[in-house]
Amino acid sequence: MLATLTSDDPEPGAFKRSNIKVYEEPRLREQDFGNFQPCSAEMERMWQERADYGHFFYRIPNGESAADAYDRVSGFNESLWRQFGEDDFASVCVLGTSCPKRTTSHVLC
Repeated sequence: MLATLTSDDPEPGAFKRSNIKVYEEPRLREQDFGNFQPCSAEMERMWQERADYGHFFYRIPNGESAADAYDRVSGFNESLWRQFGEDDFASVCVLGTSCPKRTTSHVLC
């Protein structure tokens, strides 16, 4: 399917491009790690604080925690799950980076 979407050939594969709908979903993005501009001493302090507090729940300044990202992707999962029950629901291929993949795999598999 990816070859169909990225090829210059009008009909490159088994899937007709005219039959494929592509949606960009902002909830399926990588974790926001904020703005890494502070000095190295401040960065070291922040990473130590994160290690002490817990990687999953520590919210990076001007960013989000892994828990925030999990909640965001979970909202997408819930929306998709509700649509599975519709009679005219089409096949779906979800592409994403590692963060959405880790939080989606347990629901879709």
